[in-house]
Amino acid sequence: MKHAWRSASFRVGLVVATALLCGLLFLHFGVLRARQHDIREKEVAWQSEQATVTLLTQMKQAQEDVSRVLTSLPTVSQLPQLSSFLSEEITAQHLPLPDVAYHSESIGIPGVVAVQTSLHLEGAYRNLRALMDVLERSPYFLVIQAVNLSRSHGDTSDVQMQLDLVSYMRES
Repeated sequence: MKHAWRSASFRVGLVVATALLCGLLFLHFGVLRARQHDIREKEVAWQSEQATVTLLTQMKQAQEDVSRVLTSLPTVSQLPQLSSFLSEEITAQHLPLPDVAYHSESIGIPGVVAVQTSLHLEGAYRNLRALMDVLERSPYFLVIQAVNLSRSHGDTSDVQMQLDLVSYMRES
């Protein structure tokens, strides 16, 4: 047993172990390193496109949001309900009903019009402010475009208010 390396079985085992080691080295350097390089290249490419993917995701979300807003807009056929809503809220705030002027115009979005409303009101400031609060939270998507306040004529503490509103509506 002194010279175990000279035995045939030991030499066969040594040849098999050497072959396995060579195979593992070939696998590591020939295949795995090449795959690691491919993976790094693909990861760099993916990272460079990540900004585009993020932007496309945000654009898709924005488009869905716009679509949701547009479908939730009231239709032009609901203009009488808007008029009734304004009258009811003005009366609820103990303000005299004013003459109301409506004007609609296209805004460049297909199927959507802006209905402009102009009101001239007079009353206590707190009532006028409460009316504005109700209008801002209305289901008619009212936007207050302009408010002009002035002191009423005479000895009253009332305030005059010119209120310009716009409501965005879908065409029928």
